[in-house]
Amino acid sequence: LAKAAAVAKPGDVIIIHAGVYRETLRPPAGTTWQAAEGEKAVIDREWDGRRMDAGEGKANGVMIAEPDITIRNLEIRNVAGQGVAVTKGGHRFTMEKCEIHHTLQAGFAANGLGEFIEGITIRGCHAHDLCLSGQWQETPVNGCFLFKSAKRALVEDCLIERGYGEGLAAGSRSQHVVFRRVTVRNTRHLLV
Repeated sequence: LAKAAAVAKPGDVIIIHAGVYRETLRPPAGTTWQAAEGEKAVIDREWDGRRMDAGEGKANGVMIAEPDITIRNLEIRNVAGQGVAVTKGGHRFTMEKCEIHHTLQAGFAANGLGEFIEGITIRGCHAHDLCLSGQWQETPVNGCFLFKSAKRALVEDCLIERGYGEGLAAGSRSQHVVFRRVTVRNTRHLLV
């Protein structure tokens, strides 16, 4: 994935063939990343489900820091940080038909770090077994789907289940965040 990202240009559609990719996907601006039709492309960060020590770091599955990126039909699993993290600069990010599971932190997190991230769209995703840091009482945990400093975000037709954080958390200066036809169940904390 890193080699493809190094040569991808705005407008490129990168087809990811079946396999398990043990690295963080960091797409460049203006690119689309999707599994080949009928194939299963998995980003697996190899977190073993045990409590992390502070020195281990928090690797994410997908890191979005550029605008106009789309990911589609990917499975993201076993992540010691956040399954998909969108940070400042990640405007107009789209995620469709992805499965995210077994994350120590949020399954999805948009955090502009004080700056707004605009135009996030999430459709048709299934996220489960999230925010597993919440299994340990002394460990703080945020939302399974978390929005901070997000503007004009849409989450629709998604299933979020078996999380230790809030199912959906929209706060810290977020504006115009819409949840439509989203099922949240079996969470240890607030649904929304």
